[in-house]
Order: sequence, then C-alpha cells, then structure tokens
Amino acid sequence: MTMELTTVATWALCIGVIVAFQFLIGGGRARVDVKAIAKRQDLHLQRKAQHAVTGLMIYVVSGMFPVYADVTVLFTCALAFYGLHALRKRSKRVDMLYLRCFHGLLRREEIQKAVLPGAFYFLVGSGLVLSLFPTAIARLAILHLSFGDPSASLIGSRFGRRRLASGKSFEGFLGCWIVASLVTWVESGISVSITHSALRGLCAAVAESIDFGWDDNLSLPVISALLQTGLTYLGTFLGTFLGTYLGGVSIV
Repeated sequence: MTMELTTVATWALCIGVIVAFQFLIGGGRARVDVKAIAKRQDLHLQRKAQHAVTGLMIYVVSGMFPVYADVTVLFTCALAFYGLHALRKRSKRVDMLYLRCFHGLLRREEIQKAVLPGAFYFLVGSGLVLSLFPTAIARLAILHLSFGDPSASLIGSRFGRRRLASGKSFEGFLGCWIVASLVTWVESGISVSITHSALRGLCAAVAESIDFGWDDNLSLPVISALLQTGLTYLGTFLGTFLGTYLGGVSIV
C-alpha cells in the first residue's frame, strides 16, 4: 500500500511540475491572437523547451517505479487529455481557459481544435514504448524524443536546405543524430563507446526522418525503440559469431 501511495504521489508531483512549467512559459495573455500563433515550421522555442522538460520528467520518474505503474499513469493522463480536447469542442468557457493557460505552446491547428495537441501523442508514445520494449530501451527512446526531435526541428528550421525523401531536412537529421548520440552517451553514464552512442543516436535520427503521417511524438519513440531492439540483436549476433575478430568488444 505504501508503495502504491508513493507511486501516485510522485507521479502527481511530476505531472504538477510539468503543468506548472507549461503554464509558466505558455500562458499569460487574456486574449489569444490565432494569427500570431506559430505555424508548424516556425521555431516555437517555448514548445521545444516544454518538450524537453516533459520528456526528462517522464524519464526520471519512469525509472523509479514498476513499468505497469508508469504505463497506467501515462495512459490515464492521455485519456484525460483526450477528454479535455473533447470538452474544449463543447464548452467555449473551457476552451478559452485552456487557451489562456497554454496558448504559447500550441500551433494554429491545435488552437482551432483541428487536431489533438502534441502532448496527447507524447503521453501515448511514452506509454507505448514502456509497455512494449525493455525498460532501458524505452526510456532512452523517450529521451531521444525529448531532445532529438526538438533539435531536428530547430536546426532544420534555421539551417535546412537539402530535403530528404520524407520532406524533412538533412540538416535536421544531422542535428537529431548528434544530440541523440550525446544524450545516449550521457544517459549511459559516459561509460559506453562513441560508436555505441552514435549508433543509438542514429536510431533516433532515422526514426525522426521517417514520415508515416503520424505525429512525431508517437512515431519517433516507437521507431527508435524498434531500431534499438534490432541493433541489440545484431550486437548479440556479432558478439557470438565475430567476437574473436572484434576482440570481444561490443560496438552496439
């Protein structure tokens, strides 16, 4: 019973910090000018900051409790978010209160309720990877989403010139790769090889560059975790059959 209460209290604190931070950087004006709201290709630095903070908080708390508890909380929050989105469509008062608190973090189509806010997909994506993949891989995928995705967007928006087949920029791909590799290295306690970090970071960059028409907050962590899982199996294969030639050193 004590463990359950601790889990609920810690997650409640985590969610409270996230919401407070989002309000701090995303609210403040009584009126919302839709024309002034960032388009999808704009820098929107506030959104990128809350993206990183939200993911970091989820990463930290998800390492403290059993996976089932983390997944339950994330999916419950996602369901509540979906309910709030539906309520915004029905109640102008609720919609205006929501916009007053978080308008600085929303894109035009989110303001206009044409799509679910990215936070919904962030919660679903985080919950999915934690429920489907080994915890270490899932939590790293959440970090890739938290820092790699906004890095790709920021660098691609500022310096993007060459386009990939998906329509995303090559420069954004490189930015995501570098940042995700650095995050992997730090997350591993700076104890793994640069090759290991670069390969895991590449998983994030490839995941970010693929466009299935899904929200990146959902597709990136899932694809990154899938690629990391494949990389792990590849490393096992190489370690088994080529260990003699590689001197028993894992590269993945």
